[in-house]
Amino acid sequence: LMAMVIILGGILNGVFTATESAAVAVVWSFFVTMFIYRDYKWRDLPKLMHRAVRTISIVMILIGFAASFGYILTLMEIPMKITTAFLTLSDNRYVILMCI
Repeated sequence: LMAMVIILGGILNGVFTATESAAVAVVWSFFVTMFIYRDYKWRDLPKLMHRAVRTISIVMILIGFAASFGYILTLMEIPMKITTAFLTLSDNRYVILMCI
């Protein structure tokens, strides 16, 4: 709950931006995990970092492919062609909505 206070309180009070508040919340969460709750030992830290980097890399690859796919769709004007195809069926917006 303190992470939410750090994020929202920092942003609303103008102490830091949203990105900076996320970084401060990560540092706070690390502090709580390692020193207060002691869920993980220091020897577990490399394994945790490896898992985090692996997860982040998967997400970034997905974002990269989605961005390039969107660029190719725009370059080939696929959304315009799909819109034209639907408008040839009917001019009524409810009929088009039902087709979609």
